[in-house]
Amino acid sequence: MSISSPASRPGISPALLAAAGVREVEPDEARTLVGYAEAGLIIPYRTRNSVAVEAVGKPFFRLRVRSPREGGAKYLSPRGAGCQLYEPPGLRTLLVPDCVLGVVEGEFKALALTEAGFPCVAIGGISSACPRNAAGEPDLLPALAALLAEIRPSKLAFIGDADTALIPDFSREALKLARLAGVAVVLPRIPLAAPGNGADDLREKWAVEFPTRWQEILSAAVPVTPGLQPAALAMRLLRREVGSFAKLDPDALDNAKERLVKFAAAIAGDELAAAEVEQIAVDALHIARIVFRHAVRARAESAKQEAAERLAHEAIAALDLDGPNRLFFDGTHYWRREADGAFGKLCREDARLHLNKAGLSKTGDPSPCDAALHTLQVCNRVDFAGPFCGRPAGLHPENGQRVLATRGPTWVEGKPGECPMITALIGNLFGHAARDALASMQCSLFIAWLKLGRLALRHPAEHRPGQVLALIGPPDCGKSLLQSAVITPALGGRCADPGLFFTGQTPFNADLWSAEHLALGDKSLDVDGAQRTTLRNELKRIVAAAVYPLHGKCRDALTFRPIWRVSLSANDDAESASNLPAIDAGFADKIIYLRAYATPTPFYDAEAPGAREAFAATLRAELPAFLAWVDAFEIPAGLRKARFGVTEWHHPAILDLLGESDPLRQIAEVLERWIDGWPAGEDARELPTGELYKSLDEANDGSLARHKISSSPRHLGHQLARLSNTEAWRELLTSTTRRVGGRERNRPQACWRIQRLPAP
Repeated sequence: MSISSPASRPGISPALLAAAGVREVEPDEARTLVGYAEAGLIIPYRTRNSVAVEAVGKPFFRLRVRSPREGGAKYLSPRGAGCQLYEPPGLRTLLVPDCVLGVVEGEFKALALTEAGFPCVAIGGISSACPRNAAGEPDLLPALAALLAEIRPSKLAFIGDADTALIPDFSREALKLARLAGVAVVLPRIPLAAPGNGADDLREKWAVEFPTRWQEILSAAVPVTPGLQPAALAMRLLRREVGSFAKLDPDALDNAKERLVKFAAAIAGDELAAAEVEQIAVDALHIARIVFRHAVRARAESAKQEAAERLAHEAIAALDLDGPNRLFFDGTHYWRREADGAFGKLCREDARLHLNKAGLSKTGDPSPCDAALHTLQVCNRVDFAGPFCGRPAGLHPENGQRVLATRGPTWVEGKPGECPMITALIGNLFGHAARDALASMQCSLFIAWLKLGRLALRHPAEHRPGQVLALIGPPDCGKSLLQSAVITPALGGRCADPGLFFTGQTPFNADLWSAEHLALGDKSLDVDGAQRTTLRNELKRIVAAAVYPLHGKCRDALTFRPIWRVSLSANDDAESASNLPAIDAGFADKIIYLRAYATPTPFYDAEAPGAREAFAATLRAELPAFLAWVDAFEIPAGLRKARFGVTEWHHPAILDLLGESDPLRQIAEVLERWIDGWPAGEDARELPTGELYKSLDEANDGSLARHKISSSPRHLGHQLARLSNTEAWRELLTSTTRRVGGRERNRPQACWRIQRLPAP
């Protein structure tokens, strides 16, 4: 805490300021005391018995800001602390029966009056003496009510500054006080042309004359009749100041004219009062009647707009729209926090109904409801709203844009316990029962991959990429079960199939962003050769890239950072293996290939009623215990790798399977058989790609596309380009170009020159 400097204020002795605990504070200490990092004077609140006033569970302070911002507040109180009563030091000795007790806006004015011998307490604002209760009705400030009941003063002097004669709200609050206090209320009036605006300023100016002059002000105070209308009381105060206008200096006079226009606009509903104010403007301030009327009309329209905006802001504050329950707007729909913590979509009319139920009117132009909607559109607009992988429901800055995650993942926290069923499922799946020597390695890799995926979800602000996990094994061995019953719930409970997007069959992928687990199965992997290449490239991209496109139908594409883990499962037959992404130099480190085995005995009797459901319930019940083990798992040093946290790995049996089903190997065998059919003595041919595809297809009884060896001339061109880079074919397969179409068209055509393999 910083060392504070002594305080000084006009009309108050340093000794009284010190006794009151008023002192200078710097921003750090102010933040601790009132919640705002602003330098200024700190004012502790204590009762007349020197007991600290408490609010929101701690001592209450107010801060007089040293350098208020333009349009900002001069005084700051802790959020949620409500209205409090300030009782200056020395007040207790002045509280004698039948005294005149002053109530003034501002602690320093109360200090100045009390030091001069006039008992006075302070409130934070003119409306703080009668704040609204839970029912929305004005009620006497409890501490003030208790003080009045204890001392029973003869009168309550509601003290305003000199300019409050031009503020109708002061009269409105005075009438509230008169109706609730149970004590006669009077209004001591500081003349508009006085040398200061408040009692502390006057004490500084008048010095030793202050007690006498203030007593004169008290004696001439305006009594408040509780049944009076606010406009009538405001006019009584204004009439007293008509003669003061001629005594004002030019700056003060300009200010008075502006205040009088606001005054007239505020009481425009009372025709008699409005006419009298207009006459005062003409006679005392020499303003042309038509000019004054125009100014009042413009001010009334402005005040109407300000009132609507104020109501909108109040409604937003009441709805906690700047807190965890705020509304958002994405350019089309509004989004509201629902009971389950997610955000629900609202159309404009639903949003207006929501605001209307919160107390805002739908009448007016614009109505308070519409003003609130406008505020939401300006302040709470987002660039994208929807489920957003890896992020809890709420607002998130992403790639320089505002994203509203409307629903977050469902997190399953690990808990101590036993998980024999899941342990057996994983152990058997990865080869323990089959006595695979690499079973323990496979289990460790799976647990490490899952642990790192959960870490990525726990720390969404950090970029933690992860490899593709591929599970290859016989049908019905539990591969898909592991994906759906273990991986998906462990990674947030949301899963999507990226097959169409990953194979280029759709340009839209917004559905993928609503899940953390992207799971591919045999149906998703049933692709032709070109799609197989697209799949591999897309998997490579999704693992390596820090950002990825989000593209929904009829929406512009956006770019964000996803938090995904990708798994795929496939059977271990040759046809299924032909659909798997091939391993090349750019993809090998981005995929983990694990071999899966069939369980030696079924986990449940498929014929028994309810057995499947009971098995699924057991897996769900064991999941927290299993995840506690996953989260605590220490990845062995030999399996760690900096980029992804765990090393890539490919089971040897899967590598053999991939080699047997490699499309390059198959197309090479087709070429070899075709070349063997050439006439003796022919060592080379040069053909356009389309003609070459037709020749190869005819030589294989039309089976190139049917057996997924090559799907089209274009696909064949890609295959031959890759094959020509292999050592065996580098000198035998060459890409060339010839011109076709004669002189007029003369367009280039891709061709391939194929040479006969040398004799062994």
